[in-house]
Amino acid sequence: MPDFEPRPEWVREMKRYGVLAADSPTVGPLDVYAIEQKYWRSFWYQPPE
Repeated sequence: MPDFEPRPEWVREMKRYGVLAADSPTVGPLDVYAIEQKYWRSFWYQPPE
């Protein structure tokens, strides 16, 4: 969807979880699919090194 803009609440929560940088814009074009992918990958198990 080319003109899709996520809700400000969603952007706020992605910042809160550390998926987006704190200084990211709250409006404008964002790649929500890439952001969601990064969010869900944050739950993947990472074995200790």
